Amino acid sequence: MQEAVDGTVAVHPVVDALEGKRCTFCDEGELVQGVYKGKNAVICESCETPTAQLW
Repeated sequence: MQEAVDGTVAVHPVVDALEGKRCTFCDEGELVQGVYKGKNAVICESCETPTAQLW
């Protein structure tokens, strides 16, 4: 999800598609919404590798 300028939350279809999936970089993690290098992202909760970053 991304926060819009007016403070509401905007859902991104890429985030929706990836969230909850198994990480392809490690065998332990699940993909969750997070922040990577200051940008909204979908990251692995275990290895913290980003799968997608949103600008």
